[in-house]
Amino acid sequence: NSMNEALRITKDGNVGIGLTGPNFPLSIQRANDATTIGGNIALNLNNTSSTNNSVISLQLENGTGGGYGCGISSVADSASSPKDSSMVLFTANGSNHLEVLRLDHAGAATFAGTIASKNITISQGSGKITTESTDGGSSGIVFGRSIDTKAEIKSGSTAANDMKLTNGGGTSLWFDASHNATFYGDVIPSTDNSDDLGSSSKRWANIYVADAHYSNVGTGGNDVDGTEGSWT
Repeated sequence: NSMNEALRITKDGNVGIGLTGPNFPLSIQRANDATTIGGNIALNLNNTSSTNNSVISLQLENGTGGGYGCGISSVADSASSPKDSSMVLFTANGSNHLEVLRLDHAGAATFAGTIASKNITISQGSGKITTESTDGGSSGIVFGRSIDTKAEIKSGSTAANDMKLTNGGGTSLWFDASHNATFYGDVIPSTDNSDDLGSSSKRWANIYVADAHYSNVGTGGNDVDGTEGSWT
């Protein structure tokens, strides 16, 4: 029978599986035309424990080491669903591992860990973050501290291409597909007597009101005759 080389260890200590000239401590090479993820696995780490939340990790260290490094872990979701697992990316702060990102078996991503803040930075041109609902419901981005009622920017679930701004008290502002804006509260300037509604070149076509109250009391007078008053 002919013999095929399966493993080579060079004089420098490099290990090659499937290649004869490894340039790294461990190199794995093979030709596989499989079209599925499972058919192209080159390295498999398996924890055979059946206990709840069993973990298998690949850790990368640099510098002086010391037992802590960055890596990837496979974490069982529960003992009752042994085939469901999440992928966890972790970093190290010198004395502990910190979970920074978890992808569960359904594909949901969660930023976690005990760090003070977590930022998403997109540095490529035309970069964007997309959230999309596949069940006909609304989709959005939620903001806020864990102890607070959250604020949210989301698409509406009853109309196409609309957007809503919400807080703990409900919808605050709604933009429909025709770019109309609906306010769920008062529109108040940030400071008194400082901002305009429209301009001399950008006027509102019509104003519809149920009642009107005009007052310039306390402003020092109008621009025409300098008087103050209050009219309804």
